Amino acid sequence: MPENAEQVAALLRTGLPLTFRSGGTSLSGQGVSQHLLVDTRRHFRDIEVIDGGARVRVQPGAVLRQVNARLAPYGRKLGPDPASESACTIGGVVANNSSGMTCGTHANTYRTLESLTLVLPSGTVVNTGAADADERLRTHVSEVPGRWPSPPPRTRAWHRWPSTRCCRRWPGCGRVRESAPTRPA
Repeated sequence: MPENAEQVAALLRTGLPLTFRSGGTSLSGQGVSQHLLVDTRRHFRDIEVIDGGARVRVQPGAVLRQVNARLAPYGRKLGPDPASESACTIGGVVANNSSGMTCGTHANTYRTLESLTLVLPSGTVVNTGAADADERLRTHVSEVPGRWPSPPPRTRAWHRWPSTRCCRRWPGCGRVRESAPTRPA
């Protein structure tokens, strides 16, 4: 089981097909693979509350309920509220653009992301919050199937490639905040 992004990158560089699994709470569970099944729940659980609870840095194996419990003392929670929040992990929440009955469209997962650390199929690790993120993503865009070298305005698929700069330039992109108030502002 990989313990960090670099080990995930090394697995991707093997060329073997990988299936990532964390909470297994989606309708399919993503628990079956003909090749490698990569568990991200065991070693990717860190939760860091920053800026007085205004933002949170979370690894993909952290359970959504645990993240919200860490934000509760600040009167905040993450926007998405899927029914499986007691077991679902942030990796699955992000991968599925989870929402929920009370978050509406303004607080779904993509709209509450500020940045992501991505591991591309080549094993290239990109932090979308870094200053060189747009250039690194454009350099490696051929590795990301179904993506464009420059974003068409108001295209939902572009939300899967967030960056702090792209979100300022193209209206409708998914940068809002990483945590939202528990009560409407």
